[in-house]
Amino acid sequence: MLSLLNMLPFHDREIQSANKTFDSILSFVNRNYMNNITLSEIASACSCSESTVSHLFKLHTGISAQKYIINLRLKQAEKLLSTSSLPITEIAFLCGFNNSNYFSTVFKKAKGISPSDYSKSQ
Repeated sequence: MLSLLNMLPFHDREIQSANKTFDSILSFVNRNYMNNITLSEIASACSCSESTVSHLFKLHTGISAQKYIINLRLKQAEKLLSTSSLPITEIAFLCGFNNSNYFSTVFKKAKGISPSDYSKSQ
């Protein structure tokens, strides 16, 4: 299972921007998206305030940190759905969703297709 996560590109992806604090924030999020991370934890890990995290995310990505994390989780779920035969529930948990029903709802809203139908179509 963990080897599947290691296949995913966001673990070691380092994004460079003109802002070292944002680089640190993004790196932390990309390494920890599968955990239940909060703004407070991100801020603490990167030695800045929650408002700085929020501001820099909006400035550099155009979306909130929470939306970025959800999008990141969904991208990883898409990869696992198309490259593995893991159950939907397991994929949801591997990607950081604590509830597979919530995962299915978010996935369908974002992609227009349920995770199981997406998996079948790959």
